[in-house]
Amino acid sequence: MSLKNVHLVFIVMATLLALLCAVLAFGRFRTGGSPLMGAASLCGVLAAGALARYEARFVRRCRAEGIR
Repeated sequence: MSLKNVHLVFIVMATLLALLCAVLAFGRFRTGGSPLMGAASLCGVLAAGALARYEARFVRRCRAEGIR
């Protein structure tokens, strides 16, 4: 497995972890948790979005530079 593919897998796993944390925090927030859990849920979603954007830019850059 190339370093590029390892990087892609790592970013996908980090994105899924951020989404999982967001879902768990939102679940705690809905069951009467503190507003901090709502903020944590929002931060998890924002982190997942940032990671997805980063991965898209990384793939575009690799294609532009001819990295396979």
